[in-house]
Amino acid sequence: MALIDRVKTICNRLAPLGWRDLLLHVTSDQLDIAAPNLAAELTKILSSIDRTQPGFEDFSIDGTKGIFSRSPSRSLLYHALASPLVV
Repeated sequence: MALIDRVKTICNRLAPLGWRDLLLHVTSDQLDIAAPNLAAELTKILSSIDRTQPGFEDFSIDGTKGIFSRSPSRSLLYHALASPLVV
């Protein structure tokens, strides 16, 4: 199974549980984890990330994508999944 397929499985499970709405809110409707082309959605540049939202205050200022290849600290999705402060 390809890595993107695993990520899709995770996103498909979490999207209806509020994660889609949360990430849309934090990114001013730019990151939709329920998008049909998830790979393109996760790798596009996000021009707006609200780092004042609870759990996102410590997200890297250099982070500009849902998934930033070989740089988990700059990956918004990774941060959201890994941070215990994201609710």
